Amino acid sequence: MLGFAGQYDDDGMLRNILKFGVGGLVLAAVAVGVLFLADYIRYRSSPEYRAEQYLKDLERRYREDPYGGSTPEETLQLFIDALKKGDIELASKYFSIEHQEVQKQELIKAKDEGILENIIFEGQKLKLSKKDNELAFFTISNERGVVEVQVVIGRSSATGKWKILEL
Repeated sequence: MLGFAGQYDDDGMLRNILKFGVGGLVLAAVAVGVLFLADYIRYRSSPEYRAEQYLKDLERRYREDPYGGSTPEETLQLFIDALKKGDIELASKYFSIEHQEVQKQELIKAKDEGILENIIFEGQKLKLSKKDNELAFFTISNERGVVEVQVVIGRSSATGKWKILEL
């Protein structure tokens, strides 16, 4: 650049180059930050993120869940004992976590309809028909050997406790 006296001003030119360079870098950094923020916000509202969070929460709930027996037979007995006491809330805790609320409502409905005693009676007749390290099947069969009632109990990998999967 030429100064007022017609001289070349090296310091002023260098300052302008630095200003434009730093300004360009700041602008580029802001643009990249905005793009990352937009991508992050889009990810947080995605179905994949919600599914991840649901699974993390479910895993945490299983790890912290103290309900269930150390054997499938114990879980079944704890469930029946809770029903005998009329404690629907406790009885529902012996189901797998993702089924507890639905089963609680079903048990409340059964109590309101007066058939909770039938569930207790049939629960006491259940016989272990098959068991491995992860699943146990309790059944009631008729005189021809046809299964009429089946309860499936599974072992939680998080706690080792047995929970009712199907009733």
